[in-house]
Amino acid sequence: TMVAVEMGGSYGSEQSERAEIPLLPYLQYLQLFEERHGRTGEYSKEAIAKLHRSPIPSNELVYMAQNDLMQPLYKDIIIPEFCQSNNTDGEEESTSLGLGHLYSVMIWLGPRSCLSPLHFDPLDNCLMQHVGRKRVLLYEPSSSSSSSTSMGWHYAGHDGQQNNTSPVNPELLDVEDDVHSEMRQRYPLFFQDSPPRMECSLSPGDLLYIPARWWHHVRSIDTSASVNVWWR
Repeated sequence: TMVAVEMGGSYGSEQSERAEIPLLPYLQYLQLFEERHGRTGEYSKEAIAKLHRSPIPSNELVYMAQNDLMQPLYKDIIIPEFCQSNNTDGEEESTSLGLGHLYSVMIWLGPRSCLSPLHFDPLDNCLMQHVGRKRVLLYEPSSSSSSSTSMGWHYAGHDGQQNNTSPVNPELLDVEDDVHSEMRQRYPLFFQDSPPRMECSLSPGDLLYIPARWWHHVRSIDTSASVNVWWR
C-alpha cells in the first residue's frame, strides 16, 4: 500500500515536500522517531513556546496527511449519522445536517509535533481522534474590521501559501521572543483584527465539528492517528 506523506512537518513550510512511499517503511519510521524523540509531548502554552525555541528538526518530521481511509479500517471507525443521509424513500432524513452528502473520509497519522498550518476547508468537517492528542486552534471566518485595506487578517495566499492557507502561525501568541516581534511587524492585521482564538484539546475518543470555512491550526502533541470526514 502506497501512502502520501508530507516531509517537513507541515505543508505550509518552505522545506515541505509531498511524496508517496510504502506504508510499512512509514510505520518503521514512526517507531524510529519514537525511539529518538519519544511518543508523547507536553500540552501547555509553555511547552508550545519551548517547542518553538528548540524544535524537532523539520527534516525528521514526516506526516502521513490526508490519505483516503483504507477500506479494511472502515470497520474500526464510526461515521456520524449526520454526515450522511440514509434516505432511500425520498423523505427528508432528520438525522443529517446539510445535504448529508458524504464527500471523503481521510486518515492522518504522524509523530508528535507535526502540524497542519492555519487554513480553512470549503466543506463541513468532523475530526475524530483515535490515538494520541491534538491541539486545535480555531477562528471564525470573518474579515478585517478596523482596516480599510482589502487584505484579510489571515493573509491567506501570501508568502507562497495556498489561497486557503495563512502564513501566520497562531501559536506565536503563546511565544514572546524575537520571532513573535518579527511576525507582529510582518503581519500586523493578524494581531489587530483576527477574531478571538478558540482552543480545543482532542484526546482519543473525541470528535470536533469544524464548520465549513472556519480557520483551524492543528498540532499533534503525541504520536497521533486521526480520521476526518468532509461532507456537504
